[in-house]
Amino acid sequence: DPQNPNIVYVGIEGRGVYKTEDRGQSWKRKIKGIVVYPDSNDKSQLCFPDISWIHIDSTNTKKLLLITSDITTSYFDWPYGETGGIWESTDGAENWKQIIFGKVNVAGSGTLAVDPKNPEVMYYPTNPDPPTFKEAPIKESLITKGSVYKTVDEGRNWEELTMPMLPGLQAMRIFIDPKNTNHILFFTQSHDHIYHENGSITEVFLEKQHGIIESFDGGKNWTSWGEKFPSPYGAIFDGDISMNNFTHMIVRPFLFGPKFPPEKTQQKSFYSVDGGKTFQQTQYYIWVGRYDPHIKEGNHL
Repeated sequence: DPQNPNIVYVGIEGRGVYKTEDRGQSWKRKIKGIVVYPDSNDKSQLCFPDISWIHIDSTNTKKLLLITSDITTSYFDWPYGETGGIWESTDGAENWKQIIFGKVNVAGSGTLAVDPKNPEVMYYPTNPDPPTFKEAPIKESLITKGSVYKTVDEGRNWEELTMPMLPGLQAMRIFIDPKNTNHILFFTQSHDHIYHENGSITEVFLEKQHGIIESFDGGKNWTSWGEKFPSPYGAIFDGDISMNNFTHMIVRPFLFGPKFPPEKTQQKSFYSVDGGKTFQQTQYYIWVGRYDPHIKEGNHL
């Protein structure tokens, strides 16, 4: 909590959301209102999906947004979709409610971006793959224009942004330029699938990638940065941009699948200090890199 450092929220896979008000000396589970299924191994217990993102409103720190991930493509009122979407609390996690309804894909890719100048504007990236459960009434992707939704009224209505699509395109992280909030960058990866008769799925690595896509008009038009990364390192699974110096960024591609056995594959990460004009390889492969929010030069990673 930016206004009270004694308060911390933690999301734990399988267990839900926990809150401490005494710097971690004690914790309480805060799950009232969140839809969750019983644990298949112990029906008396609840099994929460990945809780991949918790956003605290800097102007009203009792207001929270929670994102789950690893949910199959679905609408909220379908089986297996009820646990996805965006959950909101206005009382410091005491109560939660869903803010996505209707024909919006609730299979989030694990992140959310809130406009720092206007918190009613949010970007919610999703998983564009077809539903994977047998009961799904629609067997193709629920996405028709792009894999990111945008709201300008704090979640009452969502618009599917038109994007330069590729198979399985996911925005893994979204960054909004704090000086010009119409300037946004999506760190993306794309992959295809092979669906087997026994129900299993094989993820297929694709050589063609957008890497990073950029917009200067809030998502109306896009430019792909796919050619800025050496092949085949264009599938960006993680990264960061300094919010104090938007020209400094780090990206972490990931090579996977039969073509890239772990024992023979050199994984690489890259950084830029000129706003993405050029990228250099980092000395070590960095799985998760984050910029220090207190250093204005954006040099402390």
